Amino acid sequence: MISMKRLASGAALTVLALAASSAVYAQETTAAVRGSVTGEGGAPVAGAAVTILHTPSGTRSTTVSGSNGTYDARGLRVGGPYEITVQAPGLESKKITDVYLTLADTQRVDVDLAANAVDAVVVTASVGGNDILVSQNIRGDGGISIAGSNPRTNRLVIDGVAAQDPYGLETGGLPTARGPISLDAVEQFSISSVPTDVENGSFTGGALNIVLRSGGNDFHGSAFINYLNEGLVGKKVGNTRIAQQISQKNYGGFLSGPIWKDTLFFAGSYEKYETQSTTNTGPVGAGFANSFANNLTQAKIDEVVGIYNSGYASDFAAGSILRTTPVLDEKYSAKIDWNINDQHRASLSYRRAESAFTSRANLGTFTAALDSQWYDATYLDEGTTLEINSDWTDRLSTTVRATYRDWVKGQMPKSGQNYSDVTICTAPTADAAPTNSSITTCATGNSSVRFGPDQF
Repeated sequence: MISMKRLASGAALTVLALAASSAVYAQETTAAVRGSVTGEGGAPVAGAAVTILHTPSGTRSTTVSGSNGTYDARGLRVGGPYEITVQAPGLESKKITDVYLTLADTQRVDVDLAANAVDAVVVTASVGGNDILVSQNIRGDGGISIAGSNPRTNRLVIDGVAAQDPYGLETGGLPTARGPISLDAVEQFSISSVPTDVENGSFTGGALNIVLRSGGNDFHGSAFINYLNEGLVGKKVGNTRIAQQISQKNYGGFLSGPIWKDTLFFAGSYEKYETQSTTNTGPVGAGFANSFANNLTQAKIDEVVGIYNSGYASDFAAGSILRTTPVLDEKYSAKIDWNINDQHRASLSYRRAESAFTSRANLGTFTAALDSQWYDATYLDEGTTLEINSDWTDRLSTTVRATYRDWVKGQMPKSGQNYSDVTICTAPTADAAPTNSSITTCATGNSSVRFGPDQF
């Protein structure tokens, strides 16, 4: 069993000098807005009050334009819509609506208070930081390649917590068989092929950054279910009729809403996937899609196991070739957002994902590995994030984030660990001429029967 626990905390302190350039700063869980306030003749307006309101939740952030007319607000919720209201003494106030913010991006919104009054201006968020050089891993393991990277080398982050396989053992780079989070729980994500910001480290591939959905002043919910059984699939492989044993269910949902209007909100998701994995190779004449070589039948397997048990006085349950094995994947998440006041905002998120399936160790055309040789693979991934975003002054904001992650991978033989790995060649005189089989090879024209926990 492999286990990894990590507790991390950090504080990102950014001095927002309003004279700085409009470069995009790394914001793993939030978005930002900046712009210029101008008046008559395009002259910068200093001291203009800027209010940024996330209308679905009432989350409010306030700032003031500097001497050069620029303003900057950070640590904002992703998405929208937002309303940006600008007021300055002696000038007509202006409100801009339908502003949407993108994760890890800074949206530019300039305001001209000298222009003719406009009730509403639609501003769309720019798409920045996403790389189009993304492709699905051809191995079918859920991994993605970013600009040619190996999926094992990518970094996956959910609400500021690492969520990839921490040891690089899984070919898809994911911590569980079907990913760490339900798609219904995702608010936005960003992809970067070569991130260079100091907040990005400890990996050599691309970066996939995900932020979970938050609640608002209205309740929102969704539910889904997918179902599949043997009546909905084919019954033949080529000319071979296959006795199908299929049962697949995938269901889940999402719910969000207010706990205390304009102040405290919740969001939660749940998803469960259950199916049966079909064994493709089995004894001759037993109805499997593929048969063991050398006419290895169930009767021959039973004969080999019987001779072993009687000849060596063993009562070990060697097992059989199971036609199907269960596959389970379950995940859920919860998030709480708290608008402490106009200057401070906090969020707490938790996610958990579990997977379990059976690995048919050493089963192949020439080896009848019975289910006592197989092992159950289990995965558990948990992540927790506490984040506080604060605006101390018009020029100083902070993000403080504490994270915890627990990842456990288990491998347990179905027969336990208290027996040997036994391999038997089906040749009548396997250890003598003319077959001369060894412990690792079986003579041509014969197959092997294997049982007991896999030595590796």
